[in-house]
Amino acid sequence: MSVSQQGSLKLSGAVVDKKPGQIPGAWIARVESQGTTVELDVLREFDLFREGSKVVVELSKSRPDFSAEDFCAHGYLFSEKENNGKRVTLLSLYGLIVRFTTDDGLISSGKFSMMDHVYLCVRPSA
Repeated sequence: MSVSQQGSLKLSGAVVDKKPGQIPGAWIARVESQGTTVELDVLREFDLFREGSKVVVELSKSRPDFSAEDFCAHGYLFSEKENNGKRVTLLSLYGLIVRFTTDDGLISSGKFSMMDHVYLCVRPSA
């Protein structure tokens, strides 16, 4: 499932792998969903993701509802560039970086704007 409108994106996918990140004590979790890849820096203390687990990734300009089982944070969209025919949009969660790799880009497509303040939630899929 992929739901998208101006200022909002909701993807259902799976955690396909986790690897050590550049930040000490952090992992990079990679989520795949219908042609979109989301790579998240995740601190080990807040690691709610297991390889193969189903998750919902929600990016929104408005604060979503969330529970203790969810990973939620807020930050700013700060970059978008082309890489190997795809668009990579970067989100800073005050030091932790989230990379969205899509065909059309989150900013180029008009769904979001550069420096939008956004909320990111990743939650277990029901």
